[in-house]
Amino acid sequence: MRNAVRDALTLLTDRYAAPGPVGLAHPGTAADVPVSRVVDIVKGVHGRISKADLVC
Repeated sequence: MRNAVRDALTLLTDRYAAPGPVGLAHPGTAADVPVSRVVDIVKGVHGRISKADLVC
């Protein structure tokens, strides 16, 4: 989960020039981050951000 949020923050701030606080708030409020796998101690999540939210 931490890596997914870090990657989303990097995407939003570096590629889409979102200010840091906005980039950090977005994954927590608008992104869909479901748990995709919890088997044999292997845990996985994947995050999705709507393309409509990335329009500059």
